Amino acid sequence: VPVTPTPGGNAPVVAPPAPTVITLDQAVAEFNKTTLAKKTTAYKGANTKIKINYTDTFNKAVEQKVVTVKSVTYKSKNKKIATVSKKGQIKGIKLGKTKVTVTLTLSTGATLKLTTNVTVKKPEIKITGKKVVKKGKTITLKAKGYGITGKVKWSVSNKKLAKITAKGKLKGLKKGTVKVTAKVKKVKKVMKVKIK
Repeated sequence: VPVTPTPGGNAPVVAPPAPTVITLDQAVAEFNKTTLAKKTTAYKGANTKIKINYTDTFNKAVEQKVVTVKSVTYKSKNKKIATVSKKGQIKGIKLGKTKVTVTLTLSTGATLKLTTNVTVKKPEIKITGKKVVKKGKTITLKAKGYGITGKVKWSVSNKKLAKITAKGKLKGLKKGTVKVTAKVKKVKKVMKVKIK
């Protein structure tokens, strides 16, 4: 490794190593290691992006212009269940299962076919946060929509036991159990919270 002397008698500085040049054969070998998720969850009426997982080495080969991905095509086995756009967006049409095949073509002419099993579900909401709160204390609940977007509306089944803000902050008022509802449009999720 070449060493660059520094003025003033300080310790020598080791020059950084030259970047590794990836060969064409290595690039093609790395291309064949490309993967997709074996299972993909899509939601009725919503779009879900297919993620193609290239290796770091292959990405470097593309950066070095050793190879390029010439084309990427997508095909749904059952378009009545889900369709897929030219950009890899899966749209859930109705509940069920299908497969989406992705065909990758390199600038060398090499091709690779990958398949993901797609399950189309109803849009849903998941609530996270503590399920127990002490009387007089506050906890923060969070709601995340899957296959649905919009403002979350919070409510409690008994306002004498607890109150909740628009941001999901719940305060325990009296001992007991309440049902907390998070709703986005017509989709809702209910979770029980105990006040001690």
